[in-house]
Amino acid sequence: MTGDPTLWILARSTGVVAYALLSVTVLAGLTAKSRPVRSLSPAATVDLHRFLSLLSLMAVALHGIFLALDTSVPIPVVALLVPGTSPYRPLWVALGVLGGELMLAIHLSFRFRKRIGVRAWRRLHYATYLAFGAATAHGVMAGSDSARPWALAMYVAASGAVVALTGWRVLGSRRPAPPPAQPAAPAPDPARAPTREAPATSALSAARSPGRFTARAAVSAPAGSRYHATKPPSRSSMTASAPGVAWPIIWSRQPNWSDQKYGEGEAEGA
Repeated sequence: MTGDPTLWILARSTGVVAYALLSVTVLAGLTAKSRPVRSLSPAATVDLHRFLSLLSLMAVALHGIFLALDTSVPIPVVALLVPGTSPYRPLWVALGVLGGELMLAIHLSFRFRKRIGVRAWRRLHYATYLAFGAATAHGVMAGSDSARPWALAMYVAASGAVVALTGWRVLGSRRPAPPPAQPAAPAPDPARAPTREAPATSALSAARSPGRFTARAAVSAPAGSRYHATKPPSRSSMTASAPGVAWPIIWSRQPNWSDQKYGEGEAEGA
């Protein structure tokens, strides 16, 4: 290599950066769909995917500019636009040119997604694998640093990660979708909780209940008698009334019905 190596170094470094950004862009796109990490939001991942795609295109453009300006390896500008016209390793350089053009087409498809349709846009997005494969082959076969251990490690790690996430995505699409989570029942409001009032004892049931306390009608007793009449009133004597208003009854402490004795002699001896 003769002359100033600055442009050649810049061309090599921008090529490595462009490949690294392309790898991360593809991984971000796969992560947005397969979601191996549930904490990552799909919308944020898609935005990151588009931003990294733009950065990778900028790095590819700088890589081509520095290659055209460098005189150590004669690569004309036409060779960076038309595949197969490069005098330096035409096949592998052509793969790099095709990969860059596919990246540009996929990135621009985001702006025309509504016009071309979602289905056609998704099919075009599968060309990302072709762009990544072409860039990998271009870097390994046309790059001057491909034989270095760090470069080989970068290509192997990037390719392995893309293959692993692609397999995760394919297997995840075959698994049945989990049932939707049932919404939790709202907690009852103590202020609006219904209250149950104790049922009021009717006069009739109180009159019929056994015990020492009996209900009787407010009737007049014969003069000189010891006991009031304790026979409960008949059903016909109880008339319907407004809530809270009951027919007049008098509560008195009386012996049981079986112990009460009525007679004229007992009344006379009182």
